[in-house]
Amino acid sequence: MFFLPAWRGDLRCGPQYPSPADAGSPAECNPASLHPCCSPQGWCGSTAAHCSCQPCLDFREPDPLSAECFEDERRCPAWSCIPASLWCDDVYGDCPGFEDEADCGDPVLDYTERNGTYYKLVPRRAMTYHDAQKACAVDGGHLADLKTPELQDLILSLILNLSFADFLDIYWGEGCFIGLQNAGDDDTWAWSDGTPLSDCDFSSWAPEEPRNNDGANCGMVLYVPVPNGNNIVWDDTSCDVQHCFICQIGSFVKFRLL
Repeated sequence: MFFLPAWRGDLRCGPQYPSPADAGSPAECNPASLHPCCSPQGWCGSTAAHCSCQPCLDFREPDPLSAECFEDERRCPAWSCIPASLWCDDVYGDCPGFEDEADCGDPVLDYTERNGTYYKLVPRRAMTYHDAQKACAVDGGHLADLKTPELQDLILSLILNLSFADFLDIYWGEGCFIGLQNAGDDDTWAWSDGTPLSDCDFSSWAPEEPRNNDGANCGMVLYVPVPNGNNIVWDDTSCDVQHCFICQIGSFVKFRLL
């Protein structure tokens, strides 16, 4: 009889990636390989980010998925244990799939309201564009659509009210994802609700942007200090690069994953 292994050939692991041996179980990592540990982002590897973090799983250990959680820990669904303090702490990604931030009460408590719509800057957890979309969806929202100068000013005020450490991450050119995507091969940019950017009266691209180089199909805001003030501008970047992000709840129809 031929048995399939519990690990995949593409080095993906965790609840979002089914095991070849059992499609209903999360993929594991080969404990005898050079990549024996699973990171919270679902990659097998051997670094401290794969083996030594709190939600990491080291498959060299006996049956890591069946280990009991300590009294001050909670288990991610079908996954490892994390400290109870990380549950509902408004930091996405402690559990794969962001289960630890779901069903955490009224999500708008951490948001800033403007005309019945709510906005939140999430600086502490860099994600790819699509993971950021999913994280916002946990709150019932989506990546923010900055269709007016007034909303742009609101986001600038959120940036300026960050802690010093979080502010430096944005100041040094990291930027934060917003709900702006290149919807096709014809340079058609659109917001999360499907509104084409060309239908809006406001845009704030940085000079000579968007360039659409090397698959730069997702939009982000960059903080730019200017004489006698501050400003934020838009830039295009790869959807697979990890950045902070800005969520919005309200005034939303639908969005499409590229």
